[in-house]
Amino acid sequence: MTNQPRLSLESGTEAAWMMSGPSADKYPLVNEYLAYLTDRNYSPRTVRAYGYDLLAFCRWLESHSNDIDSVTTDTVLDFMRHCRETAIEGRPANVLSMTGKRLDHYSATTINHRLAALSGLFTFRTLREPELRNPIPSGREARRVSAEER
Repeated sequence: MTNQPRLSLESGTEAAWMMSGPSADKYPLVNEYLAYLTDRNYSPRTVRAYGYDLLAFCRWLESHSNDIDSVTTDTVLDFMRHCRETAIEGRPANVLSMTGKRLDHYSATTINHRLAALSGLFTFRTLREPELRNPIPSGREARRVSAEER
């Protein structure tokens, strides 16, 4: 028996890239969003990059027995923490930068790209279903306000 991932990303017919696998039907929003990006004439490589970022998030949700409808700001923060702390498989742990920082984790650029993909996904969901709250705050609600500013 092979260890097939329950979720994967494949080249699609309706969209440039689509999530597939036995668990893909739990995440229709992701495929709708990737199709939306394709319709907006995003580069197939951009759609692919967003697809892999969202695939990582959905796999993480699967491992924590969550679904995409129950995602909160804390869930997104937990995923970002997971990305920061997880060592990349196959990358040696003994590699250090000139400053002494270990280089076996995801870079800040990768983590920010994943956050951008999630932000786009949940903004897309809010456009389609305005009654649902976006778990990734933006604008005024994202800024911390000090007592003097209030």
